[in-house]
Amino acid sequence: ARDVRRGDTWSDRIIINAYETEAEREVFLDDKNTFAVNNAGRDRNGSTGIVVACWGQNGPVFADRGPQQVVCERSTDGGRSWPDEPTRVSPGLQRLVIAPHVVADTRDPNTFYVIWLEYFSQFQPGTEGTNAYYFSKSTDGGRTWSPASLVTRIVPLPRVFPQQAFRNLSIPIVAVGPRSELYLTYADYNPASLPGDLDGMQADIKLTKSLDGGATWTPPHRVNQDVGDADQFQQYIRVTENGKKMWTPMVVVILATINGFQAFDFIFTLTGGCVADSVAISAILSVRLRRSNDTLPWLALPPPARICSNAASTSFVIRCCV
Repeated sequence: ARDVRRGDTWSDRIIINAYETEAEREVFLDDKNTFAVNNAGRDRNGSTGIVVACWGQNGPVFADRGPQQVVCERSTDGGRSWPDEPTRVSPGLQRLVIAPHVVADTRDPNTFYVIWLEYFSQFQPGTEGTNAYYFSKSTDGGRTWSPASLVTRIVPLPRVFPQQAFRNLSIPIVAVGPRSELYLTYADYNPASLPGDLDGMQADIKLTKSLDGGATWTPPHRVNQDVGDADQFQQYIRVTENGKKMWTPMVVVILATINGFQAFDFIFTLTGGCVADSVAISAILSVRLRRSNDTLPWLALPPPARICSNAASTSFVIRCCV
């Protein structure tokens, strides 16, 4: 559906992809869809840019592909119509792929990026027990996509954590900075830091970034700063400009921590420059907290009054819980 009045009213549902016959519906399933709107550029003409939707398509097994593949489709009229057939993005022989996340570039109106989780390799010699994130990009508004390239390999979360009943998945979450820098955040399953863990493993949130359009990626860094063995998962990331030239863009990662209570970590990363005072930072966090729950108490002191970073990244955390 399209928002036609800033969220007050919505259009009727718009079909992006459909299986018209009963036979098709028996064998095809579209799963875990995401979409991105590209409004980059300086024209400011009030028109919505190209919209690209990507999802995991489940279907028959063929000699060169299936049963799963990542596909994308585009709209050039603000999402009103989706006239083309879905375009396959993932290599057919990856076979088991899930959870693509597509994002739009912040400077070029025709560039999109998508990252997905590949898990067929966990059954292959040499990569047993691991999954991988793969990357592709389009520079022609979603018509064609580059060959898939490996971002990083992980140990995936278990389908169910010990003594839990909900399903887990190491879903990739991607964000684009104002200079087209790419950030990927995800949950990785690592050996537990403390003895006595139920399965000897703990889930941590990792972050990697690319400064060259996805050609290369930095070594992953652990985002959560806890010293226990609590499982961290279901992360999200946004990159925002704060409007002052002396500040660099801030990366915000929100973690759901399961260790007997619900907790949220707000983690800000600077890649050069300074944050001048903690009052502004606290105000940003307070706004975010009030939107989700007015009763959230602080469990940590505010950050220092001035935080600077040179070449290396600097991170600090403010934590609260309910």
